[in-house]
Amino acid sequence: YGSDAIAGVVNVIMKRDFHGVLAEVFYGETQEGDLDTQAWTMHYGTGLPDGSFFFTASHYEQDAILARDRQVSRSADTRTLGGTDQRSSATPDARIVLPDGETVIADGAGYRAADDDDLFDYQAFTTAVVPMTRSSLYANASYDFSEQITGYLDLSYLVTDSEATLAPTPIFTAFEAEPLPVAADQVYNPFGETLEDVRRRLLELPPRTQRNESEVTRFSAVTEGLFSDWHWDIGFTWSRSEAEETTANIVNADRLRRALGPAAGCRGPAVDGCVPVNLTGPRGSISAEQADYIGARGEVSGYSQLSAGSVNLTRGIDVLPAGRLDLAMGLEVRHESTSKRPSQLLAGTGTIGATNFEATRGDRNVTEVYVEGLIPVWKSGSGLSRFDVEAAVRFSDYNDFNDSTNPKLALRWQVGPNLLLRANYAEGFRAPSLNELHAGVTESQDFLEDPCTRPENVGVLPGCAQLADPTRNQFLTLKGGNTALRPETSDSYSAGLVWTPGAVAGLALSLDYFLIEQRNVISSSAQFVLSQNARDGSFANRVERDEAGNLTLVEATNINVGERRVSGADVALTYHYPDRRRGQFSLVGSATYIDDYETRVDPDAPLVDLAGTFRDEASEGLGGIPEWKVQLGLRWQRERWRGNYQIHYIGTMDEQVPDGSRTRRIDAWMVHDLQLSYKLDVLAGLRLTLGLDNVFDRDAPLAASAFNDNIDGRTHELKGRYWYTKLSQRF
Repeated sequence: YGSDAIAGVVNVIMKRDFHGVLAEVFYGETQEGDLDTQAWTMHYGTGLPDGSFFFTASHYEQDAILARDRQVSRSADTRTLGGTDQRSSATPDARIVLPDGETVIADGAGYRAADDDDLFDYQAFTTAVVPMTRSSLYANASYDFSEQITGYLDLSYLVTDSEATLAPTPIFTAFEAEPLPVAADQVYNPFGETLEDVRRRLLELPPRTQRNESEVTRFSAVTEGLFSDWHWDIGFTWSRSEAEETTANIVNADRLRRALGPAAGCRGPAVDGCVPVNLTGPRGSISAEQADYIGARGEVSGYSQLSAGSVNLTRGIDVLPAGRLDLAMGLEVRHESTSKRPSQLLAGTGTIGATNFEATRGDRNVTEVYVEGLIPVWKSGSGLSRFDVEAAVRFSDYNDFNDSTNPKLALRWQVGPNLLLRANYAEGFRAPSLNELHAGVTESQDFLEDPCTRPENVGVLPGCAQLADPTRNQFLTLKGGNTALRPETSDSYSAGLVWTPGAVAGLALSLDYFLIEQRNVISSSAQFVLSQNARDGSFANRVERDEAGNLTLVEATNINVGERRVSGADVALTYHYPDRRRGQFSLVGSATYIDDYETRVDPDAPLVDLAGTFRDEASEGLGGIPEWKVQLGLRWQRERWRGNYQIHYIGTMDEQVPDGSRTRRIDAWMVHDLQLSYKLDVLAGLRLTLGLDNVFDRDAPLAASAFNDNIDGRTHELKGRYWYTKLSQRF
């Protein structure tokens, strides 16, 4: 409940004590010989006369998986797999729309009419899993100042470095932020007329690379103690994350504009420094000198920082017949700040192939106060049955929008030794992030579905007067922050039970129903703006088309428009087989069922149920929402041996094929994992672990509407069968 608790929270319980030295080494790779992964970790912990100390260091390296090395992701044309053709119309041989409307392709003999297969398969160049390295240091210490006062200190430092490979930069002269027409007298224009629409994939430049480097530092200090019957703690936390992104082998749009413009404005490097570029020729027609002239790189750097202080008080009071009343209350004060600084080239929207945007800067102060109580209402004479109520309220004050008060009420009824009933209601909200509030205008090429590319909509939908070009799926989109945003709010309800039947020793079952209602969802949905414009002509000032009806620009700043209603159930079981003659066998399972996932962006539109559907995040969707997710594991432990067999199941999903003509079903996906380990008497203990993930090498199912790698990357994995080994040595 409270701040950022839109759909509940996750509690992480960390180990408090560690003694000795533990060194671990991990190595793994896929059956295909890629995704080579290595990790080294060292832990050290010791007790002190009046406290303790713990330190750990780790280093992790992961190689890439290339999209072309898996069947499902090797091509953007998935028609043979039941999908569709999403290859790009920006081709290595120039694709030109002539002034009379004819479309031609450059080849070695001149030009020929373009056909349906004159498209570029960008998947041959891209990384599906990005190579990365990660190194971290962590230390904590405790010190007993007295029998009643203890201090804790935490320090952590993390650096990451990753580099993704993207296809070479595409050029769409008619659809960039500022058009790039090829002048009639440009030295490489053989037609003698101004060419507005030239599409070209610049294979003469190396593939684009996007390198991301980050550095995160965190410090925390807490002092806790006892005063009278109260437990108190006072804490301070400071953290800062700094990041830099560098995109190489993109295009300087200002130079390209000059290189394609009138001959008088670009007379050669020896005359005015300008190099005319042969954008209208076949692949290889752009020389190294031309590529060097228009090639560019863009850098973005930024940080986010948090400083927080807190005071908490807790106490148990024996004043009720049913048991102890537990109270907790506290105060927290936070300061958040963020900044994002693009290089001059990106800030001036002067590149093609990267995201151009204005600088972002913002900060806020937050004060929160809470009170919680666990109230024992009734207890049976035997003590085996009881009824408790948990009540809480949190007040949050943000200096940049308003304040909010959010309550929580939970009921817990222990019916007997074998059955627990529970119910919960909580209100939550999510304040707009500093980036959502203050982000400058961002220019990108988003993957959108233009309703006006479908013949059946032309002349029928008010916003589709002409048939737009169906070969395009990326469109210039402008997004940005909005300081008038309101917070997202939610109401969450849950009810369930935990059953531990006495007749079956070692078995525990739980079932919980949940309902979450969310309002004022923050969105910058260009797809919503585009679809609404086509449907009823609204947002006319945010959607621009050229004379031929082709989409040239969508403007979509952040707004509060969304609403969601999600309901379903969580199921969990554990069973510890009581007969241990052959070791301890345990069965552990969990499942989530999504009954409804109703959402709408337009307040005037009906709710749409997305349960059991997929829509790619690259197209402003919510990804995959399967109705069923299931995990089931069988664990075994006997003396020095440990074994684990795990099953992961993802249910089927429906998707709209990008051509708009049909829907298709994404297959269910089940993966089996195995792990076995043995402990040797080397020093304080050497454990050898062997594992095999995806034992039966089950391929990720095709998601035809997914832009990245043709799969739902949040739900399914591309790696296939993966083996690993791990050594853990105690000293």
